[in-house]
Amino acid sequence: MKYTPEQITELLEEVNNAIQLGYYPKFEQIKQLTEIVQQQAKQLSEAWKAYDNLKAEMEALGSEMGCIKASQETE
Repeated sequence: MKYTPEQITELLEEVNNAIQLGYYPKFEQIKQLTEIVQQQAKQLSEAWKAYDNLKAEMEALGSEMGCIKASQETE
């Protein structure tokens, strides 16, 4: 299940209120928070992979541009 930022904020407020009142958060709340953390960890991992791929492509393009410029200078 995907959670909106508003749902996450509401859930965190509910858990925080329970803790402040001396209660343990409900099992369902803990389960939802665990799902959120897992989803965000997966999204972050995917974002880092995309970043690494883009960085590698940019470096390869930079190398190609260097070769092109070098060949143009020798002509």
